[in-house]
Amino acid sequence: MRIPILMMFIAATTLAMDADARGRRGGGGKSYSSFSSSYKPKGKPCGNSYIAANKTCRIGSSTARAAAGVAAAGAAGTAGLALADDGDYYVSAQTLNVRSESSASGHVVRKLKQGDKVHAYEVGSDWVRISPADSNPEWVTGKYLSASRP
Repeated sequence: MRIPILMMFIAATTLAMDADARGRRGGGGKSYSSFSSSYKPKGKPCGNSYIAANKTCRIGSSTARAAAGVAAAGAAGTAGLALADDGDYYVSAQTLNVRSESSASGHVVRKLKQGDKVHAYEVGSDWVRISPADSNPEWVTGKYLSASRP
């Protein structure tokens, strides 16, 4: 009988201490608004994060897109072909699936044949958007595109 009473006393004391600690921090309950309104990040925004004020953000720049194209081309084995936005390319595979998403799990919208010409509107890590921004998205993998007609 003494052990359950002792355990209840310990639990009550712990809860009281937690409530007291929250009260001293200016919080209360699960509200963290006092923390978030006083938080000021150091540096400047860059992508989804922040960088030092004296650094240059290259996310979204043409230099970063070209570097991503070179990295994707090298990883995909396209002999160093650097895909760039706003360029024309040719399909080098026998058939190439055009997908609704920039993923192998995307729905196949249509198929392209070897030698078909496509225009790159946007270049991702391994995927190239071949549709204008104001139409339904169409993506192909960049490793089956080449700058010259096969």
